Order: sequence, then C-alpha cells, then structure tokens
Amino acid sequence: MSEYVSLIHSTDTRPRCFFTVLRASLSVISLFAALIAFGPYPASASERPVTIGIQESLDPDFFVNTMGPTLRTLRDKNPGRTFRTEVLSMEGLTDAIKNHQIDFFMSDSGFFSYQALESGATNVAARSVSGMNPGRSTSAVVFVRSDRSGLQSIGDLKGKTVVSQDPNDFSSWVVFQGEVAKAGFDPDKFWGRELFTHYDYPNVVDAVLSGDAYVGILKACDLEKQLTLHAFKPDAFRVIREQTDKKSACRRSAPLYPGVVFAALPYTDPALVKATALTLLAEKPAYDGTVWAIANDSAAVTNLYKVLKSGPYAYLKEMNWEAFWEKYRYAVYVLAALILLWAAHTVRVNRLVDIRTRELRESMAEKERLEKENQMKSQTLSQLERAGTVSQMSLLVAHELRQPLTSLMNFAGGLRLYLSRIKGDDPTVTETTRVIEEEAVRASDIVEKVRRYAKQDRPRPVPVTIEKLVNEAVRLFSRTSAAEGIHIEPSVNPDITVLGDPMELELVLVNLLKNSAAAMRDETDKRITIRVLDLGNDTASVEVTDNGVGVSEEKLQSLSRPVTSLKPDGLGLGLSLARSIIERHGGHIGFRREKRGLTVTVTLPTIHPAARGSEA
Repeated sequence: MSEYVSLIHSTDTRPRCFFTVLRASLSVISLFAALIAFGPYPASASERPVTIGIQESLDPDFFVNTMGPTLRTLRDKNPGRTFRTEVLSMEGLTDAIKNHQIDFFMSDSGFFSYQALESGATNVAARSVSGMNPGRSTSAVVFVRSDRSGLQSIGDLKGKTVVSQDPNDFSSWVVFQGEVAKAGFDPDKFWGRELFTHYDYPNVVDAVLSGDAYVGILKACDLEKQLTLHAFKPDAFRVIREQTDKKSACRRSAPLYPGVVFAALPYTDPALVKATALTLLAEKPAYDGTVWAIANDSAAVTNLYKVLKSGPYAYLKEMNWEAFWEKYRYAVYVLAALILLWAAHTVRVNRLVDIRTRELRESMAEKERLEKENQMKSQTLSQLERAGTVSQMSLLVAHELRQPLTSLMNFAGGLRLYLSRIKGDDPTVTETTRVIEEEAVRASDIVEKVRRYAKQDRPRPVPVTIEKLVNEAVRLFSRTSAAEGIHIEPSVNPDITVLGDPMELELVLVNLLKNSAAAMRDETDKRITIRVLDLGNDTASVEVTDNGVGVSEEKLQSLSRPVTSLKPDGLGLGLSLARSIIERHGGHIGFRREKRGLTVTVTLPTIHPAARGSEA
C-alpha cells in the first residue's frame, strides 16, 4: 500500500490556509495537553508507576478529547499513584504486552479483540457518545463527489483510486474492507490505488474533491466535521450505501462497532483494575459528548476479522502446507503417535471383541441347538405317547364295533328282503340298502384289519393297479360331505401296478383327499388334481394337489413329525397312519409347497406285468 504523497492544487487558497493554521493550532494544543497529562509526578515509595500503552494510529482528536482528560481524571482520583503513557505502534504495543511492560492499553476495538484472543486482555471500558450503545458507537463512511453518478454500490468502486487516513485505522479503513469482503470481493485486489494521508495534508476530503482519488473513507462523523470546518456545500459529496442511526445524525456506510477500548491485561493487579474501572465509569462526559462506558460484546469485531482473514485469523489467508508444517510439525508428530497408539489399541480391542463375540455366538448357537433338539425330542415323545394311547383306544373301539357292524349288515339285508316282499323291487330302496350294507362291510373290514394289527397278523399283499386305487378312493370320497363343491381332476396311468393291500392304500388316498378338501374350506373355486407318474426304476408316484391357502415352511417341516395336523380340530392321526401304511408298502410320503396350495406325493415301488400275472 502506497502513501498519499500527491499535492492538491487549488486556485482558492483561503480554506487551505485557514485549515493549515487550525491544524497547526490543534497540534500545539495536543502537545500542551499531553504535557499537562503526562507531566512528572512523584511516585509513591510503596507503589510502582502504572504504565498505559497507547495505539499510535488513533486519530489526533482522541489524544485531545479522550486521552488527556482521562489521564487527568486518573491522577486526580489516585493522588498517590503515578500514571505514565507510552505511544506505540501496533507491533510495539504487542511486544510490550508480551513482555509485561504495560498495565493497561488504549486502542481501537480491532486491536483489543485481537489481544483478547492472543493475550487474554479484558475490556475495562469503551469510549462512546453518551446515550449510545458502547458496543455500537463507531463505523466508516465512504463517499464520492456528487458528480460521480456512476458510483452507486460497492461493486462500482472496484478498480478505483481510494484515499483514507491510515491502513491500520479500524473504524474507517479496516471496517469498510470488511464490507468489501462481505460483498464477495478480495479486499487486497479490489482497489486500483490505495492512498493514505497519515492525518497529514492534503487530507482525504481534499483528495476526493480535487479528483486525485475517486473514493474517500473516513470514520463516521469525520465527514460532517470536515464539511463544517471547510464550509463545503452539504451536497458536494455523496455517501455510498448511506445509513443513519436514531441516536446519531452522522452518516455511515457500514455496521456499527465498538469504539476505543481501555483494556487491562491478565497480569495487572485486580485491585488496580477495579479502581481504574470505577474511575473511568464515573468520569464526566468530554466536551464532544463522549464518555467511558461498558461494552461487553465484541463478537462483531471477531466476525470481521474472520471475514478479512486477518488479525487472529490471518492463518486462514496465509496457511499453506509449508507454513502449517513449520508451525505445527511437533503437534503433528504427537498427534500421529497418539493416532498410532489409538489404532493399535483399537485393533487389539476389536480383535478381543471379535474372539469373545465368536465364542459367545458359538456358545449361544450350541445352546439354542440343544434346546431345540431337546424340545423336538420332548415333542416327539409326547406325540408317540399320544399315538400309543390312540392305538390302544382304537383296538378297544375295533373290538366293540365288530358286533354292532355285524348287526347293521344283517338288519340292512333283512330290511331289503322285507321291503321287497311288501312293495316289490324298488330301485331306490334296493340301492340305498345295498350302499348301507356295502359301507357296513367296509367298516367291518377296517375293524378287522385293526384287530389283525394288534395280533401282528398282516394280510398277504396282492397286485393292484394305481388307476383302480385312485378311482375307488375318489368314489369313496365323493360320498362324504367334505366332497361338496369340489372338482377332482384325476390323471392316471392304467399300466402301473403296485403290490400291497388295496384297502390300506385306498384309505391313504381318501385321507389325502379329505386333507385337501379341508385346506380349501374358504375357497370359492375348489379343485384337486391327482396325477400318477412313472418315475422309472420300478417306482411310481401319486401326487395330490389342492389350490388351498398353502402352508409356511415351518408348518411344512412339522408335517414330517408323527401325530401332527394342520387342521384346528385335527389330531394328526390320519396323516400318521397314512405314513405308516405307505412305509410298510416300501414307499414314502413327501410334501411340496406350490405357489397356491400344497402337493402331497406318495411314492411306491411298482411290479412288472410278468410279476402281476404270476400273482394272478
């Protein structure tokens, strides 16, 4: 950034001569006030001098209107203590703080916020106009000549020559650089030329008015002071992004920030800090209306530094791998070591957890397997006990039913003869009594087979075609109430013959048909398909398929256990007896789920025609 060194030429030198004289007078008055404020006072033998650092880039009005009266007040209220000041650059002030060479310092809120983060400085009081919020008391004003109609927004200022008082002045230059950054521009590359007067002549207003600079930046209220001092017309300049505040008539172009701060340092005596704070807050307002007050919110300044990537956040702009490594390499070493230790610990812990988890999983699986096996054995034992009980009851029932069935057959035959003598041969009566007699004979045969089982007297197997077994089973099933509304589609092979007990095999097929009918109880279209397949290798199968609701995999597995039924009111005896019969005939029963319904497959060994002929 270059200094403002160009001279401003004007045909009218009267305002300039007047301002030059006034500026010289102000310098003399400032020097005189400083001599009064900083004059030698004898120090108490028991108390060391109190040193107050002053930021040198503060504007001259501060030294006259604030610093001088403040020092006089401190000395008046603390007659036994010596107060002295040191006007330092920002670098010098920072070094003095690091070396504990000062007890307090007065600076703009930007430098204070930086030190609050770096050194732990605390805000004792902030300077503001009486009645205003100390945290919102200063800002920047950006102005151009009124005839610069093309300059309306921040974007219009890009590439223009700008003039301000000092590049370190927070309230003017730094604040508006923040607004440039917020608008999405890079403040370091925004302006064409940057000129600074360093509070010397020609000043900012003169530079803008003469055209040496397009844009001027001052602290809020300084423009109004310059216009009054130079007797400029009120419409000579136009403020960019003009804003006003209810408690201040000064125009501004940026948000309000805290003003000059009187700050204490962490190592300063707390009693001294308390006494100083009470003295400052009790001080009467200066002739310009400013007072010391409490401002406890510096978040706006901190956010401004973040936007500008400067001050405590300068690393955001300057950070690169080399700078990062140079600054944090030892921390990186420590962090890497910690990460390696943590990784090794994590791997070890995870390994142990995996081992323990696997062992626990295996133990739980073994426990579940044993529990399930025990449960299945208990269930099988219970089912076998039920089957034994039912078997004993069946023998008892078979024994008791033999005589009634014989009587039923005799009465049916006698009734048929009696009715034929009285009414002659009536086909309906004859057929009905014949069916009754036939069913009674069949029931008697079943009872006799049950009695033979009890005596271990098995009948001799005979050849029989599967077609005959299927047709007889369908005929017997069709006489039951379960067959109502059911359409049976048999598909049989007349050439397949098996060796066995026809009655037992018919009972098995009838039982399967009844089970299929029960599965389709709530269906509207009830269909049962019977297919007879020659599987080769002297084996054939009979498949009975229904279109009922089907069964789950769990229920399908349970069908392989004895005395198991899928019907709510079933005992599971029919399927258990059917399995026993088929297994005695050298075959087996299987189950297969369909997309809709269930297929039961009865597999039996077959005999060749020659064997069938020899049996005949």
